[in-house]
Amino acid sequence: MIHDNYVRASSMFATLLGLAGLLQGASEPFLIPDWLTPFPEGVNQHMTNSTVSAEASYTAPAPPAQVVEHYEQALHKAGITFQTKFDGLGTTVVASAGKTSCVVRASESESGTAVSVSCARQLEKNEPGGVLPLLEPVEAPSPAPVPNQVGGPATGPCAVEYAVDGGARAATVTYRNREGGTDQKVVNFPYKTTFIASPGSELYLSAKKVRLHPEAEHAPVDVEDLRTIARRRSFVDGISGDAHVAVRVNGKLLEEATTSAPYGVATAKGSCPK
Repeated sequence: MIHDNYVRASSMFATLLGLAGLLQGASEPFLIPDWLTPFPEGVNQHMTNSTVSAEASYTAPAPPAQVVEHYEQALHKAGITFQTKFDGLGTTVVASAGKTSCVVRASESESGTAVSVSCARQLEKNEPGGVLPLLEPVEAPSPAPVPNQVGGPATGPCAVEYAVDGGARAATVTYRNREGGTDQKVVNFPYKTTFIASPGSELYLSAKKVRLHPEAEHAPVDVEDLRTIARRRSFVDGISGDAHVAVRVNGKLLEEATTSAPYGVATAKGSCPK
């Protein structure tokens, strides 16, 4: 069933992109490569293309980490060179094969993940416009400088600690892992994870307050035990309490942040010393 939906979604993208090109009068419209098949069962799909480029956007019914993993697996399987980067707002996958370059961007939305795909081919010298650069070379530009970095000379890999706590009691946490990828999960407070990172590695941690309903909330209404009643009323509502995040490197605080806003997000980032 999933495979069938996957194939139908891919076919829909290709068909609509092809029709768009024909309507524009393009003899051979450029299409998004089949090694960038969309995440299954996407909604709110929009596509445009020309003879040299194509763009598509949709909403995927899954968290960003799962969507990014879908594209990474597809690119691995097809043997396509790519890079994945997380900038604190979303994840970008840059892929290149021959004269075609593509950029996939995935960011969290209320109904899942907002996905945009942009692809372009390099123009030949005898085509109008000459030779155009690819959208983004796989040898992507160096990341923007990160304001926070633990001082002192680097002596090798650094020990990273991500910690989340606060009165909100639970949150969706998103963080850059040891491999430079993105992990996302719902956790109860306090939460902590550690790993060893290479010098210069970019670090990122965020926590978004969420609403949860433990089983205790659904206990019989005639329960007389005051402690049980209190427990029933203390479910995680995503509004009350605060969420605090902290990033530490080699035991030293790199950056921390706190939010007390309803469904607020606290973010801390930086990098290991080079």
